[in-house]
Amino acid sequence: MAVVIKKDEKTALVKAAMNNKESLGEFKAKFKEMYPDDWYRIVRTHDKHKKGNKINKGYAMPHPDQYLADLFNKKISQD
Repeated sequence: MAVVIKKDEKTALVKAAMNNKESLGEFKAKFKEMYPDDWYRIVRTHDKHKKGNKINKGYAMPHPDQYLADLFNKKISQD
């Protein structure tokens, strides 16, 4: 199951609401403001993965801030 449902659509809406389209910091703040439930789900899922981590196996999911950075950097097709 996806951590964030319709993440491409939400990412595009967050970017559209931003003043500075190149600011990762603004993207993170705006995403948390617009989608607090999704942010909570991202953090909760990461914490679950972290607790289930076996020694030296790494996490199945990136840190929540990195997860948002990945969304920010992903190219969205503008069909």
